[in-house]
Parts: sequence; C-alpha cells; structure tokens
Amino acid sequence: MLKVTLQDLENDLKVKRDSLSLAHEDLKNDNDWWNKLIIVLSLANGGIESVKIQLEWDDNIANLLPIFLSSTIAVCSALVKFKKFPEQMEILIKSSGIITNTLTKLRNNPELTDQLYKEYNESLEQVETALYPDLRRKFLQKSHRNLIHIYKLEEKYYNLIAKLNKKEDDILTKQPHVFQDFKDDMSDDSTVRPKTLVDVVGESLKKIERNLTNQSMNSDDSEIKSDTLP
Repeated sequence: MLKVTLQDLENDLKVKRDSLSLAHEDLKNDNDWWNKLIIVLSLANGGIESVKIQLEWDDNIANLLPIFLSSTIAVCSALVKFKKFPEQMEILIKSSGIITNTLTKLRNNPELTDQLYKEYNESLEQVETALYPDLRRKFLQKSHRNLIHIYKLEEKYYNLIAKLNKKEDDILTKQPHVFQDFKDDMSDDSTVRPKTLVDVVGESLKKIERNLTNQSMNSDDSEIKSDTLP
C-alpha cells in the first residue's frame, strides 16, 4: 500500500516499531525462561550435593543424580548460547531506535520531504532485515491488532470527555445562578485562581445550609415568644 501523507508514514512506522518491540519481548521471555531453568537446576544440584554430605548418602542414585543435573545444565547453557538471544535482542533494539528517530522527524516536520521519505524507506529496511518473513508476519499481525485496540480506546475516552463537557454546559445553561459567583470572580480579577465546579457547588450548598439554619432559628424564636405570652 502506497503511503503519501505524513500520517500514513507515521502510522506505518508505529506498527513496524511495535512489531519489533513485540519480537524483543518474545525473545526476552524465552531467554529469561532458559536462564531461570539453569538457575533452578544449579541450585538443585548444589542442594543434592549438600544432602549427600550431611546424610552420608552413598548409593547409585545419589551418585548418578548430580551427573544427570550437571549434564542437563550444560545442555541448557549450550542451547542458550546457540540461540544467540543477546545478539538478536541487540539487533531489534538498534532497529527500533532507528525507527523511533525517523518517527520523531516525521512528527516535527509540517510537510513530507524527499529526505523524510528516504529515511522512511531506510527504516523499512531495518525492519525487513531484523526479522525473518514468518516472524515479521506474526508480530505485525499482533501489532496491527494492538494499535487498532489503542485507537478504539482513545476514541472512547475522547467521546466520554465530550459527553462530560456537554453535561457541564447543560448544567451551566439550566442553573446559571449556581455558577454566578464563579463568573463574577473571573470578570473581577483574572489573576485569581479560577474556582472549579466542585468549589462553586460547595459554596452554593453552604449558602443553602446557612439559609435553612437562619430559618430554623427564626422559627424557634417565634415559638419561644408565643410560649412566653400570657
């Protein structure tokens, strides 16, 4: 698909960078799993040796078990070295950094230039050389789904914000007396910290409470006077 606008290039590079990050995460999880397995086996081997010494455990199983664990540890270490996890992760980090740099340039430029398009193509080349085709397809699919989900969540968030703002505007329209103090303060002194909606409503509730208290006191006074009259 041909990309002709800055937004198209930016979206495409975001997907590519996310695919590299997902690939790096997958490699890191595999590397961590193998390292944890080696650590557990090493601790188990050391524990068995300590138990043998303390309990004077000397039979065929006790002698063969440490040999088996040591051989398993050596095989796991060889597999980790053979898979070259650190080298692969370093390539992915380097490629992701190049794409991030290109993304920053795209966002800081108001229009698409030949130089930006050239750097965009170089970023694509980094993705194509960092991952095998089958892995690129796998992680691009995950990245596409993830980015679509993020955009849906953003749209839902902004729609909720718009509804809340509209609801607040409706309150201002239907009950302007509640926010009259807020408008007066804003017109008198713009340097004063603006009151929030919670402040204005709280002051209004306090005024209502004072009015109810005064009315209650007046009614109590009138009852006392009526009781004292002959």
